[in-house]
Amino acid sequence: MTIAYLGVILFLTSRRSRVTRGTLAIGVGTGLLFGVVMYAVAPLGLSNDATDPWLPGSTADPLVALAWILLIGGPAAAAVLATWRGRGPGGAALPRNVRIGQGIAAGVLANGTAALFVSALGFGTTALMLRSPWLLHWLSHGQRLTAIAAYRYEIIAGTNTNVYPFMLILFPVIGLIMSVLGAALGQNVAAGAATGEATSRMGPPSLPAAAFAATLRPVVDRIRAADPGFELEVFLQRAEMTFFLVKRGIQQNNAPALRPFLSDAVFQQVASGIAASAAQHRHTLLESLNVRAVHIQNAQCDAAGQKLQVHFDLVYRAKVLNDANQVIADEQADHRHGERWTFIRKAGAITPTNGGVIAARCPACGAELRLNLDGTCAHCRASVTNGTVDWIVAGVEQAPFVGYPNDSSLAVAAPSVGQGIAALRAADPAFSPDAFRVRVRTAFVALQDAWCKQNLDAGRAFLSPGAYFTWRTQLETLAAEGRRNVMEHSTVQHIEPILIVHGRVYDDITVRISAAAADFEVDKDNRIVFGDRVVRPFTEDWTFQRSVGVATTQKPGTLENTCPNCGAPISLTQIGECRYCKAAVTSGKFDWVVSRIAQEEEMFGAEAGPVPGAGAQIAFQVGGAIVGGLLSSLLSNNSSGRPNDWN
Repeated sequence: MTIAYLGVILFLTSRRSRVTRGTLAIGVGTGLLFGVVMYAVAPLGLSNDATDPWLPGSTADPLVALAWILLIGGPAAAAVLATWRGRGPGGAALPRNVRIGQGIAAGVLANGTAALFVSALGFGTTALMLRSPWLLHWLSHGQRLTAIAAYRYEIIAGTNTNVYPFMLILFPVIGLIMSVLGAALGQNVAAGAATGEATSRMGPPSLPAAAFAATLRPVVDRIRAADPGFELEVFLQRAEMTFFLVKRGIQQNNAPALRPFLSDAVFQQVASGIAASAAQHRHTLLESLNVRAVHIQNAQCDAAGQKLQVHFDLVYRAKVLNDANQVIADEQADHRHGERWTFIRKAGAITPTNGGVIAARCPACGAELRLNLDGTCAHCRASVTNGTVDWIVAGVEQAPFVGYPNDSSLAVAAPSVGQGIAALRAADPAFSPDAFRVRVRTAFVALQDAWCKQNLDAGRAFLSPGAYFTWRTQLETLAAEGRRNVMEHSTVQHIEPILIVHGRVYDDITVRISAAAADFEVDKDNRIVFGDRVVRPFTEDWTFQRSVGVATTQKPGTLENTCPNCGAPISLTQIGECRYCKAAVTSGKFDWVVSRIAQEEEMFGAEAGPVPGAGAQIAFQVGGAIVGGLLSSLLSNNSSGRPNDWN
């Protein structure tokens, strides 16, 4: 049994374990409390004869009553708390089944920790008492015991230690039963809290999907009536690209790079902050910047113009560096953040067909974007930064992280993967799940290789513009710190569809990719600074996007490293346009492209924050000895038994 417990410790403290640090803290904390109480009740086994010298052991004793309460209620309470408060990195919301798994883990861990605690101390106390008369004297509160009485207590205590192995087996089973009930209750509490939080904390009212038709759709319809080229899904992608371009300029202390995207007032405010940072020889670095969700919160359309308020759920680690890239301030870990951006444009402005400022072109004349000091185009003199020809950012506010889902208010998820595949085939008879799987595998391998080489050119054709901006920003951050990610011995083991969404503009297929690799980071001298060379499995959810109405063809395309429109070798601009024919290769108008990637930490809830201290780690390891392989299936968000819906 000792070997089994050690095996469980190794499992729970390994990267393969999906038990979060928060769950470990809740489970171990509850278990230690129960263990202390239980040890007070049963320091020498459960026999009253053995404990009579110092504890009557009456069934009405408060400690005995408390022990019963903690045995039954402790794992339930731990499960409720872990399920309710369970969060991913930066505080991101966890999927429902993952929250339930964490709750069950906390409950089993609570009772298991208590059983291990009281058993270890009980065995130790009994063994010590047999060899140390002073301990027997202390346990009897200083009473003088005859040799016969002392011998009797020693014999009874030694015999009653057989109750401890029984505790090691029974307590976790009771914890499992009660934690299932507690996790179900915690899930209901979490669901209600999430609804209330999204409504109350945001200030201006948010727009859940259920209220979309009555609130947002009429405004979008009015905008589309004035501008037939406007599509909300496309706008949100442009908003995300604008976000990354602005953040990039701020991190580089490059105020001119921000000018095309910001109103005069916002630009003056941001430029002043950049100037102050430059004067102090400092710059901001947002490490691992990741946009978790982009969500419309408010929309207006009237005779004066249009306004869309966009909320960004973000996760990053903020740092302040000097000109020598030495860290001055550091958040120490990834944290959740939120920002609310207001985009405006005046009546009469229409969506530019040339890509506008995002494509580094004048929205009015289409020439290469070059602005005068007053924000007018150097070629046509059109005012680019006042909202007359394109959207501009008129406001940026800090906001709480909400945890919006990564879906569109305009999109409808298929009831099942099989039904989603059937709908795709109905619209595109040539669609082949096997061919799509080949594209997923090719894209995964190409993009992982491009990521490790810190050069996205080889995988650029598989990334939507928004995903490209995300990856480029993260790679630039790594390069600025002199670090590079390495993934050795990478293999793809399984590709499984988990969600198909049909929208007004795009169809989305989300697949779960199960792979394995040795994942680590090296510095400029190729010394490992994070991770190791041990090959471990990991799971990621990749969402592929294609424009509605696009049909599968046999024409050579990005898989053959050629432009699907003109056939020239792939050479793309920052927004994914072919440099030869100007076709929007990565827009989804030709084939499936990656629009979003959810990594394992998001799905399984690795807690953000500093690594626990040594004392906490030891406590986690001791408490972790209770569960082990039992939790592997409970915590997995990867249903291996799910039927294959591809065919």
